[in-house]
Amino acid sequence: MERIDKILSNAGVLTRSECKIAVKRKQITLNGEIIKDASVKADVAIDEIRYKGELVNTEKFVYIML
Repeated sequence: MERIDKILSNAGVLTRSECKIAVKRKQITLNGEIIKDASVKADVAIDEIRYKGELVNTEKFVYIML
């Protein structure tokens, strides 16, 4: 479980400060519910996070050296 602002910043969608602004503008949803606080915790394996209606890709990249 991680904070929603940390998840979005690690995904490259927003910075943590931009995330707080987006929460105030009601642009982020967690499982269909509008987030009212940027410190809400979520599990990237279970929860669905959307920014401006678009699903946020939270998958980790796998790098393979050849």
